[in-house]
Parts: sequence; C-alpha cells; structure tokens
Amino acid sequence: MSPVDGCLLAFAVVDGLAVVGMGTAGWLLLKTAKRAQGQLQPAIQEVQAVVGLGKAMADHARTDGRAAFERVKAVTGAVRRRVETTRRIVRELKPAAQETALAVQETVGEKQADLARTSAAVGDLGKRLGRLRAATQAALDAARRPDDAGR
Repeated sequence: MSPVDGCLLAFAVVDGLAVVGMGTAGWLLLKTAKRAQGQLQPAIQEVQAVVGLGKAMADHARTDGRAAFERVKAVTGAVRRRVETTRRIVRELKPAAQETALAVQETVGEKQADLARTSAAVGDLGKRLGRLRAATQAALDAARRPDDAGR
C-alpha cells in the first residue's frame, strides 16, 4: 500500500467513525427527544384542554350575551310601548279632566253659595238665640227678686 492509499484508507476509517458517531449522536438525540415528548405530553394535553375550555367559554359568553341583549331589547321595547300608551291615555284624558275640573268648580261654587247662605242663616239664628238667652236670664233674675218688683 502506498502512502496515498494509506491516507485514503485512514480517511475512510475516520469518515466511517464519524458516520457512526453522528448516527450515535442522532440516536441519542432521538431518545432524548422522545423522553422530552413524554414529559411534555401532560402539559400539552393540559394546554389543549384549556384551549377547549376557552373556546367553550367564548361560545357560552356569546350565546348568553346575545340572549341577554335580546332580553334587554325586548324589555326596552315593552317599556317604550307602555310609555307611549300612557302618553296617549293622558292626551285622551286631559280634555276630560279639564271638563271635570270645570264641572267641579261650578258645583263647588254652587255649594259654597249655599253654604254661605246657610252660614248667614245660622249666624242670624245664633244672634236671636243670644237675645232670647239674655231675655230669659233677665226674667229669671226678676223672678228671684220679688221684693224689688213689688216696690
């Protein structure tokens, strides 16, 4: 073997050893990667479960939010309709209320005039009763003093 052939043979052996070393390193990397994957698998499953839960919560929030919005919209519509109905009733009753107020004022005016006349009559009667009482008292006083009356 010539020195060049020896060198080539040495390079071939070194090359073979390098390939075996790289294969061993690759196999060790693969083994480490599988072990790491085994250790990370529970964390990955937990992350997937959290993602699924997040999606479910988002769907639930969207559904409940939409339902709440629809309920608020329905209540708002009902309140608006009731307000409009109340306004319409007030507009319809307002002229009747004015007419009723006028009728009540007229009735009160008539009753007030009747009451004034009755009050005047009662006052006059009170004056008469006062004079009658004074006359009765004078008669009683005169009856108690027969001595003065005979003289």
